Amino acid sequence: MKLAHFAFPILLMGCAAWNGAESPDAAGAADADATGTGTGAGAVSERGADANDTETAGAVLASGQTQRTIASLGDPARGGLWLETPLVKSEMPGRLSAVRTGGSAEVTLIPIPGAASAGSRISLEAMQKLGVSPGDLVELDVTAGG
Repeated sequence: MKLAHFAFPILLMGCAAWNGAESPDAAGAADADATGTGTGAGAVSERGADANDTETAGAVLASGQTQRTIASLGDPARGGLWLETPLVKSEMPGRLSAVRTGGSAEVTLIPIPGAASAGSRISLEAMQKLGVSPGDLVELDVTAGG
């Protein structure tokens, strides 16, 4: 019987979490991020910009420049040759070179929020053209403007 008294409160806590209720620790972390003192994904930097803001997050590629990124498979249902990356501020043509295989592909570079050091997402067709496995994390040299 004593075990039932002990287990019941634990089960209730699990139900609250399962129903989407926020734990006190998570609420405190969200409040800290809102005030700029947290370190979560939406944390505000000392400059006052959101950490995911591509305007202040680091180097952005200009036409003809090359930077390296790590990419994982993007949405496999979305066709075409593309790379979603924080390395660009606007959609533009680009060229990818896989460091390991030496394969290359002309793609559309699509901006996503995040620091320039954040990873990228690559289309299934682009991975196939580069000769890499869809399950791999791929090290790529990205050149803006093709």
